[in-house]
Amino acid sequence: MKISKIYISAFGGLKDTTLELGDGLNVIFGENEQGKTTVMSFIRAMFYGTGKKTQSLENSLRVKYTPLDGSPMGGRIWFEQNGKEYCLERIFNKSDSTDKTTLTDLTTGEKTPVTNEIGSRIFGIGGEAFRKSFFISGERNSEVDEVANGDLNARLSAVALTGSEDTSFQKIEKRITTAKEKVLSRTERAGTLAVLRKQRSELEELYEKAKTDAKRKFELNSLIGETEEKIGELSKKARAIKRLLSKKEDIKNAEKLKEYLDCKEKLDELNADLMTPGGSIIDAAFISKIRFCKAKLLPKTELIDRLKGELEGLEEAEKMAGSLSVEEAQKKHDELKEDVVSFENEKAKIENEIAENEKKLDTANQNATQAEKVKKPLNLLLLTIGIAMIAGGILCGLVLVKAYYAIAAVGVIAAISAFLLRPVDKAAAIKIKTEIAEIKEGIAALKTKDSEISSKIVSKTAEINSLVAVLTADKTVREKRLSDIAAKRAEIEEETLKEKELFTEYEKALDGIDDSEENLETTEKKAEQQKNLKLRLNYLSKDLGGISYDEAREKLKTADSREDFSNIDFERAEEEFERLSNRILEENRLKTGYDTELKTSFRDSLQPEIIEREIKELDEKIAAFEDFVDGCEICLQVLSESFSNIRKGYGSELNERTLENFKRLTDGKYKTVSVDRSLRMEVERADSFGMFETGYLSTGTEDQAFLALRLAMCEMMGDKESHPVFLDDALSNYDDRRTAVAVRFLKDYSERSQVILFTCHGKVSEIAEKEGSAVKSLLPSNNKT
Repeated sequence: MKISKIYISAFGGLKDTTLELGDGLNVIFGENEQGKTTVMSFIRAMFYGTGKKTQSLENSLRVKYTPLDGSPMGGRIWFEQNGKEYCLERIFNKSDSTDKTTLTDLTTGEKTPVTNEIGSRIFGIGGEAFRKSFFISGERNSEVDEVANGDLNARLSAVALTGSEDTSFQKIEKRITTAKEKVLSRTERAGTLAVLRKQRSELEELYEKAKTDAKRKFELNSLIGETEEKIGELSKKARAIKRLLSKKEDIKNAEKLKEYLDCKEKLDELNADLMTPGGSIIDAAFISKIRFCKAKLLPKTELIDRLKGELEGLEEAEKMAGSLSVEEAQKKHDELKEDVVSFENEKAKIENEIAENEKKLDTANQNATQAEKVKKPLNLLLLTIGIAMIAGGILCGLVLVKAYYAIAAVGVIAAISAFLLRPVDKAAAIKIKTEIAEIKEGIAALKTKDSEISSKIVSKTAEINSLVAVLTADKTVREKRLSDIAAKRAEIEEETLKEKELFTEYEKALDGIDDSEENLETTEKKAEQQKNLKLRLNYLSKDLGGISYDEAREKLKTADSREDFSNIDFERAEEEFERLSNRILEENRLKTGYDTELKTSFRDSLQPEIIEREIKELDEKIAAFEDFVDGCEICLQVLSESFSNIRKGYGSELNERTLENFKRLTDGKYKTVSVDRSLRMEVERADSFGMFETGYLSTGTEDQAFLALRLAMCEMMGDKESHPVFLDDALSNYDDRRTAVAVRFLKDYSERSQVILFTCHGKVSEIAEKEGSAVKSLLPSNNKT
């Protein structure tokens, strides 16, 4: 294969650039930053694309060489292969998969769309292997690339064995290893077989657990049956005792029935006493409504009385204004002022008396509350008798017989009773309540008198105002007074109408009963008794199961006619019933625990038989996969032995060609070269014994060894047809002598394969020209060669 021309439409900093190439050694000279590496990268991208899509400038040729002005990348490469001429065109888009790549047969003109890695078809190796063989730069990558090395080894072994590039022991080995590791990884921790073994281990654990669960479920079901049997026996005994205890309940219920009937009769009597003439039954709500209506009516009555007094004053003033002289009006005015002062003094005195009585009322109310708690004085007589009995009993017991100590014990009880038996002093409480009633009556009388005096003061004040108007003889004042009289009359009529409505409401609320304060208080006390009886009756009715009066009376008759239960030991029966009830609760608690454990702990439990069947099926699968793994290992062993034999063949040739190249580049200073499977080199000097790695060589010598190996590989891989070799400043670390030797060597090598050498060193160009090779420049002016 030979490349004849390269055209770069746009790639990195190069635009509209053409390079014409010939046979043999082609030297492309240019200073730094003129695009030598860019052209090398362009050639690689044209044949193999730019790799995985990434935005990393370091790892992506596409990102690195995208023109800054946004021009679309693209170009063409013309080359000859197997006697035919072709043109490879690529238009770079966002990724390899979206690039438009076309291969044109220049003989027939036929255009064929090709894959992104057309280089794999042309050079017979992948992109990384191409970079490590035909693509040689001054920078050596010491990191082992298994993919690239495997590809190169596969190509070399295929050529050495069959002369065909289609056979690859590496690929076969990889396929078998991949298939084996899908079943079982190298660490035996992953793969189908590892998963199946793990599943079997898990099933084994499940099987053991299922057997344990099955045993426990059987135990629980047995315990539940035993517990239910115990509960049945205990419940039978408890029901029998409960029937016996129900007789005791009948006795208690008889007492409650009597109380129920008694309460009902008292309530009926009280309801009859609290019946209004209108047929309503008075209760606490009834009394509250009357007090509320009375409270609303009283202020209205007082307002009307005050308005009438004001009206009388205004009318009197008007009357006087028309009949009195100024002297008479003045005299009358002075008299009225004296009356007002007298009334105000009397009003102040009454208000003081009301305040004092209200304080007395508060004190009396507090005393009444305390009086309900105060007990009668200590029973001194009983205390004295008790002390005497204690002293006498102790004395007689010491002197006579110890039995007299019993008298002392009775004396102790009597003495203690003197302190305990102190009933509430009801007489004192009644006396205080009577006092409270008298104070309330006094306050009411004083308030009535205060209201009357207030009306007189208002009336006298109105007369005074009228007389003032007479004395001032102001016509406007008189007109206003007449207007006030008319307004006052209208207001009185309106308030009187409201009073009538309130009175009607009040009369309706009274329903014909006496509304005196004394009667209301008495009625209120009866209503409280009525309320308490209703509550007690309701409680008894609920306790007796909502029984009616007639049912209670009939049931009481039946209870009175029953047999005598005096011989039954109810207390012992209750203790036995409680003991049985506790045992039933305990057994039920145990049964609930067993049921809960059975329902929750074994919800996901499996049957041992099912798991055992699954284990057998899994064992069959495991055995089949183990046979497969054994077969793969046998295949790999046979393949490895075969490959080793083949490797001896091409490995020996690779070593020989590398050594030949290395000797020429170093003027025969080294006698032995060894290249391992990872393409690492060891060398042996001609003047000494012992192999050592090339890393111990000088930089220039190491570069010579690297170049010798790469060119040897290129020769071997071009078994049917040679391929171009691309070098990017591969001689940068050489001194002048080594450079001259290397250029002559490349000149000879290029007779078998086209060599394209990019360099920025003028010495290389000079030597190449002397040896008769074509040297071309990358011109910065127009980027054309």
